[in-house]
Amino acid sequence: MKVHSEDLTGNYYTEEKVLANQIATKLLSFGKKYIQSDYNENYDYIQKLKENAQFNSIPLPPDIAERFIFYENAPNYLIFDSPLISYLHKTFKVNHTMLGGNNPQLQLKEFYIKWLKQKKGTDTKYFANSMLHYLEKTKNNGFNLLIHAMLLSYDEGLFDPAKSIELINRASDLIFNKHIDNEYLNELKYFLKTIEGFFYLKGSNIDQSNKMFYEALDLKHTGITAKFHLALTEIELENLPLGISLVDEIYNTDIARLNFAIQNNSFSIYEFFLNHSITKYFFLEPKYFPVLHFFEDKLELFKSHNKASFNAVKSSLFNLQEIKVANYFTERIQANLKFIEIYVKKYTGNESLLLSDSSQEVVKKFDEIIEIISEQIKQKYSEGLNERLKIFDNKIEEIKTEKTHLENELESYHRRMNEKLKMRIVDFESQMDATINALENQVNNIDERNDLDPTVVFKNAFTYTSMLSVLVLLLAGFASYTNSEFKEMANFSNVVKTVIVEGAQWSLITFLVGTIISIFTTISTILHKSSYKQNMVRKVKNYIDEKEKGKIELRKETEFTIKQFEQKTKSRIQVFETEIADYLEKRQIEAERLQNEANGKIQLELQKLHGFYK
Repeated sequence: MKVHSEDLTGNYYTEEKVLANQIATKLLSFGKKYIQSDYNENYDYIQKLKENAQFNSIPLPPDIAERFIFYENAPNYLIFDSPLISYLHKTFKVNHTMLGGNNPQLQLKEFYIKWLKQKKGTDTKYFANSMLHYLEKTKNNGFNLLIHAMLLSYDEGLFDPAKSIELINRASDLIFNKHIDNEYLNELKYFLKTIEGFFYLKGSNIDQSNKMFYEALDLKHTGITAKFHLALTEIELENLPLGISLVDEIYNTDIARLNFAIQNNSFSIYEFFLNHSITKYFFLEPKYFPVLHFFEDKLELFKSHNKASFNAVKSSLFNLQEIKVANYFTERIQANLKFIEIYVKKYTGNESLLLSDSSQEVVKKFDEIIEIISEQIKQKYSEGLNERLKIFDNKIEEIKTEKTHLENELESYHRRMNEKLKMRIVDFESQMDATINALENQVNNIDERNDLDPTVVFKNAFTYTSMLSVLVLLLAGFASYTNSEFKEMANFSNVVKTVIVEGAQWSLITFLVGTIISIFTTISTILHKSSYKQNMVRKVKNYIDEKEKGKIELRKETEFTIKQFEQKTKSRIQVFETEIADYLEKRQIEAERLQNEANGKIQLELQKLHGFYK
């Protein structure tokens, strides 16, 4: 339970009470001296609101951003501003700005706040009963069920933890029957499981409380609230090693928050987490007495090591102000120095363990200052070095540009020549295909040519033979008639007879000779046609072969031209590469000379910082 002033004073008549008083007093005394965990009974509701608002304004990393809830202070959380509570208000249409007959939320909030403000031991009956009156009207409101559950576990007059657990389970059912955004789903489960653990803890059901906190941590591994109270239950269950391990994790969370403030040079955040640590609650809960030795061991370490580091920072800060390096101070250095100066001035002689352990981050911050100054010194002289080397860099870039231009030109030439080759091949193929097609047409149409048709040739020859035979008949007949005696020709019939008989002999001879010639002519035509066709087919094949050879020759010609251009261009590129290598070598030599010159000046400046390096 939470330590109250009245618990630490008064008369105790039993040995058990005297021992409990001694334990609580020893814890509180240690915490007050070394953790700044003094109990302040005047720390009122308004101050708690301000503390909550300040915490919510700090942009902590997610793993250390949880708002810690001490189980004795859990009722306050439902009235504090937080993203989770605001989401529950929105989900259940909780309106705290307008009061109406169907909206008793504002009045409920006012009574809840007045109930919270009442000091321990005062009469809260009126405010509690007034809230019950309003809660009866909103049984289906998940948020109001949480208020009701808190009331039954934290009001002495209505104390009923079992009923609180029943109510929070009903609230969980109502909440998760709603559509819950993924952003809040896991956080809500963690919150409700942790609060349920509080109710079991208030009812002294340590085993069940322990189980709830384990389940909460399964939902959120960095859950600092569940982790704190899990440690409490483990200690009560006499599992001290695990309890101490959890206490160490919680303590390290406080250190991480303080380190965050130091890293961001925020003294206000540092003071906030120093004064509102989670660790201080170990000393406000007497059940944590078994882990006191854990902090006593840390105190010994503080005396032997951390205190020495803190003093070293003070000494280094003084020495840094004595040497002349202010011209190297950046905005970051000035911010670091300002923080360290305030830190040293404010906390010299402070015995806080949290301050002691977080001071290691201040030491790192001072080391960062020295490192930045060192880099500034090196940069100052390096910038001049680079400026003097630009003459080489510019020349190298100029040659690289020309080299790149040649490489692009070579690539472009390859592309142009290949395109030209494609066009030449297309033209050549078109010409050859036209010739081949013409020859193939002649072969295909050979049967349609009369001069190569044996039948036509024979008919023509036979016709000529017949006509010639008739002509020979007449000529030979009239010739015979002319040579005959006149008296024999006196008779017309004799004339006809003479012409026909005499001419028929020669006509028959002529016809026989002509027929033989016609037959030979026909045979010759058949042979010529076959020979002609074979010659044409051979010619087509030759043209096809010539086409392929022509394409190969065109490619060879193009490849030869490209190769000549490529050799010429690569030779020029090689010249540029040689020039670049020469300039790089000259630059390296000059850079080494200038660097040696700069190093001498840098070493003179760095000697001022010699005493600050470890």
